[in-house]
Amino acid sequence: MRNQYVIDGSTVKIRLTYKKLSIWTEIDIADLPVVDSLPGTWFPLFNKSKGECYAAITYHADKLWDRSDKKKRHKRRICWLSHIIFFGKDYTPLGQKTKVVVDHKDKNSLNNKRDNLRLISRGV
Repeated sequence: MRNQYVIDGSTVKIRLTYKKLSIWTEIDIADLPVVDSLPGTWFPLFNKSKGECYAAITYHADKLWDRSDKKKRHKRRICWLSHIIFFGKDYTPLGQKTKVVVDHKDKNSLNNKRDNLRLISRGV
């Protein structure tokens, strides 16, 4: 993980940067080994229609988590931090909408602690 992070008791704060913008997201300290093991940098991803910001990382669809082959062009996809924490490192996004989504109980999309995440049915 190339992001700056601060450990505060049982909480880890991860700095997300984009250009001159800098914001922080929070995870449980128990999730740090998984989050830290992924290649790449976590960045803020904005949902303008909802007015929310999420922590995200990019990966290659045909070579999940492996960027060793730089000669080939791979289709890049985005994975949210909340999905990695909820489903684990082996979570492989399909790039399509599913019937359930990971929801933040307190409606703070940057609070990615386990006790704040839950699965809910997608609204129609």
